[in-house]
Amino acid sequence: MAIGALGAVFCVEENALFNRIVRHRLAQVLAWLAILLMAFNRFHVISMIDNDLVDVITVVLIINVALNPQKLIGLENRVCDFLGRISFGIYVYHPLLIMILGKFAGSYFAGLDITLRYTVAFTAVLLTTILVAWLSYELYEKKILRLKIKYAPVPSSADKQ
Repeated sequence: MAIGALGAVFCVEENALFNRIVRHRLAQVLAWLAILLMAFNRFHVISMIDNDLVDVITVVLIINVALNPQKLIGLENRVCDFLGRISFGIYVYHPLLIMILGKFAGSYFAGLDITLRYTVAFTAVLLTTILVAWLSYELYEKKILRLKIKYAPVPSSADKQ
């Protein structure tokens, strides 16, 4: 949290050196490359500092995505908007669905090749999580959000959806 807070302070205070380094194309490329390596479990420097590096990489990505007009990758698109809208459900249901699908489908796929088994498991968990989170949003969360709009003293930008 301290690394994120420092990033926010340097950004708000418009620290020229910090902004020049963080918003540089090479910093963006390295940050996205590190995220890609993490996705394939290939990111490891020294165990003691791995988490701190991830924090710094996250600060670089957040500042670029949120504030840099020359960002390499923008997240303003329909897919990211959809996932952002159902993100609470993704957060809440994902661990539960991993457990449920592992318990009930784990033995069913035990005979498959290990690569195929992992591919099927990851795909099933991902799609099921998105489906359940979307259903939760449509059938339950929207009602709560409407109440929030009705009783909120100050409307937020998220309320316009």
